[in-house]
Amino acid sequence: INELLDTFANADEGDGDEYDPWESMNTNIFEFNRQVDRFVLKPVAKGYNFVMPDLVQVGISNIFYNLRFAPRFLNNVFQGKLKGASIEVGRFLINSTVGLAGFFDLATKIDLVTPEEDFGQTLGFYGVKPGPYVVLPFLPPFTARDFVGFVGDVFLNPINWLVVPIIEVDN
Repeated sequence: INELLDTFANADEGDGDEYDPWESMNTNIFEFNRQVDRFVLKPVAKGYNFVMPDLVQVGISNIFYNLRFAPRFLNNVFQGKLKGASIEVGRFLINSTVGLAGFFDLATKIDLVTPEEDFGQTLGFYGVKPGPYVVLPFLPPFTARDFVGFVGDVFLNPINWLVVPIIEVDN
């Protein structure tokens, strides 16, 4: 049986088994997430799929992918991947203009593609080990490094600067 390998893992990161010292907690949270998915998210997704045409679904997904340009671009720069960074800029400009704010992914149609980079990969590029496996409510499973990377990507994304309200504390 051929097992899928992590293409981003270094040779010294083991055989692909994740270090999971919190296995019992992770198992319980995973089951909670599974039940939320089964009883809440799946019915909502089925309803969305029923009322929304496929073209619109893909277009909305494309818009959100286009809006997440900044973290992908910055992580390419942080890793010294200037070609990838320039491709991201090209994708963003083409899809934002001719692609109607990203609704149409025209950059892919002209073969302007690059692997998606995230801050977890950037940390790995600089030698940060994956760390233990962790499962949190309402989020996908992570290694500790990838969770820190996920949080980093949230802060790198300017969309979150506009969406998340700024809380002001007096005195």
